[in-house]
Amino acid sequence: MARKNNPEKTKQRIIEISARLFAEKGYAKTTMQNIVEELGMSKGAIFYHFASKEEIVDAVIERYRKFIMTKVKKIADDYSLSTKERVIKILLSLNMNDIDGVSMVEYLLSPENALIYQRVEIVFFRDITEILGKVIEKGVEEGIFDTSYPKESVEFILRRIRAFDLSEMQNLTIEELELQIRAVTWGIERILGCKDGEMSELKTAFSNLSKEYTVSEERGKDERTV
Repeated sequence: MARKNNPEKTKQRIIEISARLFAEKGYAKTTMQNIVEELGMSKGAIFYHFASKEEIVDAVIERYRKFIMTKVKKIADDYSLSTKERVIKILLSLNMNDIDGVSMVEYLLSPENALIYQRVEIVFFRDITEILGKVIEKGVEEGIFDTSYPKESVEFILRRIRAFDLSEMQNLTIEELELQIRAVTWGIERILGCKDGEMSELKTAFSNLSKEYTVSEERGKDERTV
């Protein structure tokens, strides 16, 4: 008797392969035919699960959202940590790691995937602001933070973190990036009403992000000269 394919596994495989192709080729340059050939499936099999490439990218974004939000919620609910520690760890957890072998830093910061980046940003701002805002509200109650606008503060922080994007990174030297990192960390401390140096652990995350981009950019230059 022939073994039946698991529809959910098939769907997840389509998402995983498509995410890798979007990262390698860019969303706009990846065609449904590319996805069909990489998967070794018929178009009908793919269209059974997704009506269009747009639906596939929505599923890729949702997969990444769940990945990040699972981490964020776990930290937010970990009351063995102090409120300040939870805020720091949540912000650090937003550092974009690999998912299914795809570097999300390289993927989302690629100019070919600017549309995906914008759509991810909208979803994340909404969800993360809600969770992190409540943690900061708790910090205000405890006297750790001093802000009258917890959720608005989160939006500002997330937007400033977002500023470490491709357009900014490619025009700055390493020294200028490090200066920006120190300035952003200082600004976060001011927004939340912290003492100087209390959020210094964030410098590590921002530095790592800039290093990951630098390596990615150098690799891209090498590939273009081959």
